[in-house]
Amino acid sequence: MSYAGYATIGSVPEFSEFQSGWGSLIGLGFVCLIVGGILITGLSAIEKFAKLLMPLLLLTILGLAAYGLVLGDTGAAINFLFSFSPSDLANPGLWAAAVGQAFYSLAIGQGYLITYGSYMPRGIHMVRAVGFVAIFNVGVALLAGLMIFTLVFEQGLDLAAGSALAFEVMPEAFRAMPAGTLVAALFFWLFFLAALSSAIAGAKVVTVPISEHFPVSANSAVVVGVGLVAILGVPSALSYAAPQWSIAGQPVLDVIDKFAGSGAVIATAVGGAAIAGWALTVRRWEGVMERTPARLTSVLVFIARWVCLPVGAISGGARSSAARYKIPQRCLR
Repeated sequence: MSYAGYATIGSVPEFSEFQSGWGSLIGLGFVCLIVGGILITGLSAIEKFAKLLMPLLLLTILGLAAYGLVLGDTGAAINFLFSFSPSDLANPGLWAAAVGQAFYSLAIGQGYLITYGSYMPRGIHMVRAVGFVAIFNVGVALLAGLMIFTLVFEQGLDLAAGSALAFEVMPEAFRAMPAGTLVAALFFWLFFLAALSSAIAGAKVVTVPISEHFPVSANSAVVVGVGLVAILGVPSALSYAAPQWSIAGQPVLDVIDKFAGSGAVIATAVGGAAIAGWALTVRRWEGVMERTPARLTSVLVFIARWVCLPVGAISGGARSSAARYKIPQRCLR
């Protein structure tokens, strides 16, 4: 949000300069106020905005990816994103990192799907809908990778920059392109809106149980829930602010991101799937997935009951290997 504001006035700072101030903490406060206001007034407004602006964000990413392919280091980026050796597939750390990234990017195990799923009307073909979401997610991720890494290699930036990478690479690209100020404002505001939709879904998961299990009104539950989220978010915000809070030399936000992406998310996802698989009968699942063939539903229930927990255990066992997984040097040539 802070970068969107800076881009609007045509003064996007260097990330090191941004870190020396308090913009991330101020941004956290404003975002929590916005999320709380939307949850109190209703989700219809953000839904209408999302339907209009998400396609615009996709077009912006397409345009920036094309810009990177033309003017960036395309060869190095493609080599980094797509080259692999069959021997890499024997590395358990690679699989654990991949599963964690897939779960994290699809919001599996984080409650977002429960929030959005509760608004789905009856008669939806669940498997087809999930397939479209997965395909769209992978497609956008590949475009974003081409957008970012063509410029990363062109500018010789450090791949280990973590979550700050987009805020280091994209401003440099915007400064070099025609009408860069306008494109920067468009990109960062759309980027903010995409993140805001996820923040709203995550906050909804927190506030609903509070209103259902405690004698408080829905609005009071929003205030309490969003307030707790804000407090828990302070260490992450301060890791990219003047205090630069860190754990073992890494920003707090990056440490939490690594833990959630390849640890907690996998555990909650496979655990939740197993509980759901055993809590409902196959017949009940057939009623829930009413447009899915019965045989496919039975297969999915079998996977939830008997496959999820072993896979989760194996992924958890590979967690330490994932922490040590390094990018092969051949991908950096």
